[in-house]
Amino acid sequence: MEPTTPHPLVPPAPQARLALHRWRDPRLVLGLLIVAGSVLIGSWALAAADDTVTVWGVREALPAGARIQPENLQRREVRFVDGTSERYLPVTRSAVGRVLARTVGAGELLPAAALAGTTDPTGVQLPLSLDPAGMPGAVRPGSVVDVWVAPRDPDPDGTRARRVLRDVVVLEVADRGDALAPASTQTVVVVVGEDEAVADVLGAAVDGRLVLTLRGAR
Repeated sequence: MEPTTPHPLVPPAPQARLALHRWRDPRLVLGLLIVAGSVLIGSWALAAADDTVTVWGVREALPAGARIQPENLQRREVRFVDGTSERYLPVTRSAVGRVLARTVGAGELLPAAALAGTTDPTGVQLPLSLDPAGMPGAVRPGSVVDVWVAPRDPDPDGTRARRVLRDVVVLEVADRGDALAPASTQTVVVVVGEDEAVADVLGAAVDGRLVLTLRGAR
């Protein structure tokens, strides 16, 4: 019986050597890392988009007392990271026709509290009781007025009326009554910025009568 001759080792096929060489190619590894990174970034962007809220913003600066028009508004997609989204008016709530209780800057998101008639306006709500003759008929929520205190009776010393509040926003105007039974007093709620102003007005009203003045017809 003839001895068996050992078979020589069969070299790997060319295709196998080529595949092994490709996996060792640093350019291929770098490409795979780039693809994986892109997938992760895309997933993060989609997750972040789910956290965005669509709110109203204003295109240009609007003064206190301005009535909001459709052309004043723009939709803004904002991602709030500090839980402050409730401070701003979402697009699900209409802002057209509402009156501003304070100035809103150009490009600013529209704060819900900046709208006259909201339950939490910026500043201190101050009710004023005055004679209906001491207020122009055009005064309405959103009007910007000055508040004066005039002497109740003629003063021989020549005491003049003085202005105690300047450019305050009217938040509410009580019903004036009807022609047959007009109200004897008129209640108006204005928004002031400081408690010291409240004390000044209340102190002045003790010895005088309040009068509102209105610039233009807002």
